[in-house]
Amino acid sequence: MTHPPGTTTNPPLHRDRARQVADLLTERLLDPERVAALAGVPGAPAAALTWEPVSLGRGHAGLAVLCTNRADRHPGFATAAYRHLRRAADLLGRSHRPSHGIVGDVTGLAFGTEMAHRATGGYTGALASLDRAVAEHATRLCRHIGQQPIGGMTRYDAIEGLSGIGRHMLLRGDALRVPLEEVLTTLVRMTGTVITPSGPLPGLWCDGPPSLTARVTPDVDEHGHLNLGLAHGIAGPLALLSVAYRHGVRVRGQHGAAAAIVAQLRRAAYTDAYGIGWADYVPREQWLRGTPVPAPRRAAWCYAAPGVSRALQLAGEAFDEPGWTELAEDSVRAVVRAPIDEWSLRDHGLCHGTAGMVTLLRFFADGPLAPLVGPVRDALVERLLDAFDPARPFGYAVPVRGSVAGGDYPGLLEGAAGIALALDSYADPEPRVPWDAALMVA
Repeated sequence: MTHPPGTTTNPPLHRDRARQVADLLTERLLDPERVAALAGVPGAPAAALTWEPVSLGRGHAGLAVLCTNRADRHPGFATAAYRHLRRAADLLGRSHRPSHGIVGDVTGLAFGTEMAHRATGGYTGALASLDRAVAEHATRLCRHIGQQPIGGMTRYDAIEGLSGIGRHMLLRGDALRVPLEEVLTTLVRMTGTVITPSGPLPGLWCDGPPSLTARVTPDVDEHGHLNLGLAHGIAGPLALLSVAYRHGVRVRGQHGAAAAIVAQLRRAAYTDAYGIGWADYVPREQWLRGTPVPAPRRAAWCYAAPGVSRALQLAGEAFDEPGWTELAEDSVRAVVRAPIDEWSLRDHGLCHGTAGMVTLLRFFADGPLAPLVGPVRDALVERLLDAFDPARPFGYAVPVRGSVAGGDYPGLLEGAAGIALALDSYADPEPRVPWDAALMVA
């Protein structure tokens, strides 16, 4: 990462401890059979947080990425990555209804395999087969959207939809260039105004609530919402459109589509005592009034800043729009001004916890925000290190509804693998493979 003139960046305060804990976590995640046997949520058999053995987010493919990111340190890590990928591929072959998003089964396994290919070579046959499966699903999804332009966020989001799938396609280069261009064209088309039963609304409007379990107002239940987050909302397509443009994959209307999303984020932004922020979503009544209501401040990858901020930063850099970059920096400045205890961090993981913040703030640790961001990252890492419990199978207890003890959870999104990757990225800022592309932040 480059450092603007006059900017100084101090070395991470807890580098050595971070490396030590990341090493300990990784050692506990090397054996696929041991991991699968120990993953569990005591006292909560019906918990939403489950071990999903194939997937990138909650299964073997994600653990393979952690091992791959360390493949240059010892041959044993590459071997462990292979074993995890082999286990995931075997299980995928037996699956009747695999998920297809980038953190799910098909594209998730493809992403993990691509990381291993970049680090060690090989895997070309497996990638060719997975390419076909990813492309076929993306094409079906694009056609479905063309036939039914109004629907839910899972059509286009980073978790299950076109944004995350497209990010993997971009990594595959020429092998998936044609279906990627179809994905980008579909996302550009989706940013146009949509006509709903309740009238015209902004592109990417969702016709239902943000989740099946969310408590929503009658307005949201009836008319839907505009989701703002990086994981589930409009920031995901913005990130893909921007990264693809930066890498020379461009379709008609791409810059304009990005501008439309940025305009929506500007309109949806609220201002509180710390500065600019975003709620998780905007209901129809609030959107039509054009007066955002400050929400309880939250900081995460999945929703709010700095996840949304990173998408804006990517867009500003890709399309040479300094105002977008400035908006990104202003929103991160508000995050680090607020006390960490007011961030509503739910756990230690990547998705909505401390590790995700450590990872995201790395992109703002140089430049004008360095004096503010550096100490906050050190404080976050100190919290992660202090929370490490060597008595737990995977070092951390993951809070799970219905379980007093919490879950022993190895996965990338919410568990130990993601925490280890975040600690690695803190201690050694340049990853060996672009694993954080799966989060739409690189």
